[in-house]
Order: sequence, then structure tokens, then C-alpha cells
Amino acid sequence: MASSMENQLQALLDGRPDDSPGALLGVRAPFIGLNWRGAAGAFDGDADAALAVSDGFRIASMSKTFTGVL
Repeated sequence: MASSMENQLQALLDGRPDDSPGALLGVRAPFIGLNWRGAAGAFDGDADAALAVSDGFRIASMSKTFTGVL
């Protein structure tokens, strides 16, 4: 089941519009044995530098939302 889900998640990333920025997605669902990370698109608008799952994005002020919830 997890492999099918992983393929669907990667297809979701791969199906984004060509002019959209790169995307990273991580999904953890331990009850079904899923711990998946995927990447699609280019890093920093450079078509020669594809995103990798080990890349990261700065979230800047977005962290205030998470801190407020905690």
C-alpha cells in the first residue's frame, strides 16, 4: 500500500505547472508504514539545479504560527 501511495505523492509533485517554483513534500503516516519525502522542480529558478529531498527552504516569519500554537 505504501508504494502505491508513494507513487501517487510523487505524481502530485510532478504534475505541478511548469512555471511554478520547485516543491518539497514530506508525509509521515506511521500507522500505514509511510515515511516519504519527495522533490520536484528546480532549485532557486535555475533549471540546471534540480531540487533534492535533502534541500530546504527558509520559513522566516512562518515560524511565528507554529510558535503561537505551541
